[in-house]
Amino acid sequence: MLPTVSNRSIEYTESGSIILMGYLDKRGASDVVEHGFYYGKDIKSLTKVKVGDNIDASIGFEAEVSVPDSAKYYYQAYAINSLGESHSETIGEFSLSAIDLSAAGLANCYIVSNAGRYTFNPHIIGNGKEGIIKGAGFHTENVEISPVSAKLLWEEKEGMITEVSYRSGLKDVIFTTSGVEGNAVIAVCDAEGTILWSWHIWCTDRPIEQKYVNSVGTFYVLDRNIGAIRADRGSNEQEHHESFGTMYFWGRKDPFNGVNHTSSEQEYITMELSVSNPRFTHSRGGWSASDSWMKPFISQAWSEDKKTIYDPCPAGYRVPATGYLHNLAAGGKGSQKVMDQSGYYLSTGAGVNTFIPANGIIRSIAYKGASSSEYSLSYPTRRGALWSSVPRTPKSQGAYCFW
Repeated sequence: MLPTVSNRSIEYTESGSIILMGYLDKRGASDVVEHGFYYGKDIKSLTKVKVGDNIDASIGFEAEVSVPDSAKYYYQAYAINSLGESHSETIGEFSLSAIDLSAAGLANCYIVSNAGRYTFNPHIIGNGKEGIIKGAGFHTENVEISPVSAKLLWEEKEGMITEVSYRSGLKDVIFTTSGVEGNAVIAVCDAEGTILWSWHIWCTDRPIEQKYVNSVGTFYVLDRNIGAIRADRGSNEQEHHESFGTMYFWGRKDPFNGVNHTSSEQEYITMELSVSNPRFTHSRGGWSASDSWMKPFISQAWSEDKKTIYDPCPAGYRVPATGYLHNLAAGGKGSQKVMDQSGYYLSTGAGVNTFIPANGIIRSIAYKGASSSEYSLSYPTRRGALWSSVPRTPKSQGAYCFW
């Protein structure tokens, strides 16, 4: 009986090479005297890569191979005993090719609409140099960072994102998406493991841009909240929750969903500390707050004049100015808003209604007499809030919001 061998998986190294992984399930009638892989671009003429000689059953093996281009490659594990050579039943495929998300513009949020392999530039933070805020005390001159590793910080659904790695040779972060919709965050770190920056990966069908006209002016907006995986209310509770999207503290780039977060034990934190701890939540700086979570306060963290490095929106968009919320705050003159039990429908002025859900508020459950270090999503379908990009007044540490 010949050996039984199988392909397992592959890994992408920082240098751009590939690690092939195989497994010897059974040795067959006699000891295995050689094992390894065949790989190459021509499925009919693969190159043999010998890994070793004798190997026991139920043991994995691997080989690192160079991949000089982005073409499709094939690989197949093999093993040899005294009766001959056997191969894995399947022939695996891999490629270094990936879609560069940064090519369409740098941002703190990247939209991914299909399963596949993707990269982005982890050496430039936010939207780049044009997003620098003078006098902010952190990243005021330089937007370049030098990471040495990358990791998946959190994902809403297991298996959404896999194979996350930083490739030093190609100076990018590469990852694979399964096609499952939801939200995740990928972070890059220095040699000590400190997070230097992080990016929101928003897996959803491509949002549609809509033209919205009110008494203040004309605005071009996406058809859903950041992080939402559907634009309409849906027909049941689960679909309704899919329209909520992610939540934010004013001035921070980091998304929250009411689950994947930890509590800061400090009453206030700096912007620098928030960047290195993107899962931190705070009891300060909420929708009704008169002060901010950050000290010193950066009044231009989000701006009405330009997109900043802390803006959480995808490329081409930014947190809206107060004018976009004008008719909501003014009580919805004319046909601008219609309230149902779970949110608002805004008329875009072109016969299209945009649904703004009552997506709840992340609150400290100290309101219920418990520890302020615990947080939960409160009032889903009954309350919701939308930040504007500016503080309530030039000296205020609170911000405009609609709720």
